[in-house]
Amino acid sequence: MVMHMMSSWRPLFIWLVWLPAVSIAKTNIIVKADRHPVLLEESFDLIFEADGAVDDEPDFTPLTQDFDILSTHTGSSISVINARISTTKTWTLTLFARREGRLPIPAIAFGADRSPATAITVQRTSPGQGNRPPEDIFLILKVRPQEVYVQQQLIAKVKLYRAVNTANATLSEPELTSGKAIIEPLDKDSEYETIINNQRYQVLERSYAVYPQESGTMQFKPIRFQGQIARQSGFMFNPFGPRPRTVVRQSPVVELTVKAIADAFTGTHWLPASRLTLSEQWSQDPLTMRVNAPITRTLNITAEGLTASQLPVLTAHLGDAFKQYPDQPVLETRKTLNGSTGIRQEKSALIPTAAGDFTLPEVRLPWWNTQTDTLEYAVLPERTVRVLADATAARITPPPVAPPAVTADALNLAEDSADDDKDPAVKDVARPAMLWNWLTIVLAAGWLLTLSVLAVFLFRQRRPHTLTRQDDENHRMILAWLKQACHEHDAGQAKSALLAWGRLNWGQQTITSLGDIQQRCQPGLAAALADLSQSLYGRQPTAWRGESLWSAFQQAQTPANTTAAPPEGELQPLNRL
Repeated sequence: MVMHMMSSWRPLFIWLVWLPAVSIAKTNIIVKADRHPVLLEESFDLIFEADGAVDDEPDFTPLTQDFDILSTHTGSSISVINARISTTKTWTLTLFARREGRLPIPAIAFGADRSPATAITVQRTSPGQGNRPPEDIFLILKVRPQEVYVQQQLIAKVKLYRAVNTANATLSEPELTSGKAIIEPLDKDSEYETIINNQRYQVLERSYAVYPQESGTMQFKPIRFQGQIARQSGFMFNPFGPRPRTVVRQSPVVELTVKAIADAFTGTHWLPASRLTLSEQWSQDPLTMRVNAPITRTLNITAEGLTASQLPVLTAHLGDAFKQYPDQPVLETRKTLNGSTGIRQEKSALIPTAAGDFTLPEVRLPWWNTQTDTLEYAVLPERTVRVLADATAARITPPPVAPPAVTADALNLAEDSADDDKDPAVKDVARPAMLWNWLTIVLAAGWLLTLSVLAVFLFRQRRPHTLTRQDDENHRMILAWLKQACHEHDAGQAKSALLAWGRLNWGQQTITSLGDIQQRCQPGLAAALADLSQSLYGRQPTAWRGESLWSAFQQAQTPANTTAAPPEGELQPLNRL
């Protein structure tokens, strides 16, 4: 009986003895790289392999001090050897080294379990140098010129060379590690092939315009490429083979010097450009101008190496012989792979106010030639224009005014008044009557003055803007401008004339577009203005005819539309011609 009990307790005793041994056994973790040494500009795989269950999930944060973790994959396997079952779990990290040298790989905690610490050697590589074979992928960043002025354009070109096919590829944008600059892409990417050391490469080229905003040292952050290269099996890709290899490439660090504004520059607006020109156009021959007839003058600035937003406003003082109505400037920046060209176009409607020969002053713009490193001037020379008299203007001479006739009754009344003044008795009797007459006149005058002030106040409340004598003259000129634009079917000039007319009537800040005028006019004219806007800004612009606009404008100016007061809450009518 005792022997039987001992035999039954023997398995349980062995289990109890073996269990503590199992519980205190630690999981063995090994660390290895897929190759050694590794290249600075290439990713590599770091593998953690555990031959049993680990205490907890690993924390790979310590690796980020010297490496970028591109991806992490886990796997497990079970094997049976000599009737013994073993479990293996792996963690494969794709890493990219941040610097060269012998970099430490610290111990990684798996809960209570820890991996051993080790190190890996990272070497710098240079494409095509020494006896090393050419790389399948490499990256170049070229910046020219190497020394620039502040706000001067420089061109940054990124070139990616690939001798193999890649997938899931990304390419970073240029960034600065020091300095300040505006970076804008130029045109679209270009692709071509080239051969280097008997190796054919597909080249992707991207260009950027860079405008430094402060002087000093400016350094570009390396451009970074990341992609996957599929591992081949024989003559075709094996979908069941090893997973694609992730590669990372970086361009070298580029540093340049940014100089301050040149001391020799005397202008007020700094313009560093490789070429800058001024030009002008006229809507008609400036030697055939007429009084009160509008003519359009267009001034253009074209600057290679600058954007349109960098170009200044051109000011031209024409004197009292011309009324000038500037339009909104047109800004355009044309981009090619070789850089940007800024264009600023300023249009002004000129209305001569007197006949004769007049000299328009020159327009002079200082700029800095970055090719010759010298101060230069873009100049529009002075121009003599001839203004002819207005052939349609008729001189109106007022008729002579005859002096008032003196009648016999008036003479008799004057004599009677003289006699009354000589008689003291009559004078004393008439004094109270004259006092009351004067008092009545004063009261009546005060009442009329009150009515006049009230009428002026109500009139001003009804009209949004009161025209002065000078404004009235401008008003007539603008209407002649609008009439000519409508008769010539010139939509752009009609718009400019309407904006000038609206600002004269409702204020400079109130009217900024044709829509502001539409809100203040009658339905017929509003519809004509809508047709004009459609012709100017519609998706499918059509030829514009000005008869309907001029007819609607005249109809809105008729006495029937200006004498009757509008109901409360409605817009005021337009001013009469």
